Amino acid sequence: MPTERLTMRRIRQVLHLHFGARASARVIAREVGVGRTTVQDYLARANAAGLGWPLASDLTDEALEQLLFPAPSCKPGARRYPEPDWAVLVREMKRPGSAC
Repeated sequence: MPTERLTMRRIRQVLHLHFGARASARVIAREVGVGRTTVQDYLARANAAGLGWPLASDLTDEALEQLLFPAPSCKPGARRYPEPDWAVLVREMKRPGSAC
């Protein structure tokens, strides 16, 4: 079961403590009441989104959420890796001396 996301208020607090106060992930985790790796994950998301401090005054919670949690780029059910050429694979497996 996936864990719930932090509220936008707490995420803003994490960003403020990191960028504004230059606090470490350990200190931020203690202040906000979450795990250190959770703080690191949110900071990595903020870095990937190109966020800095202070945040834009017109940045709404919904817009911040879209920046930190973009929609998945691949369609559901789509393959992540190209499918092998099964005909070639079967032919190779039928060759003498192949490890089956």
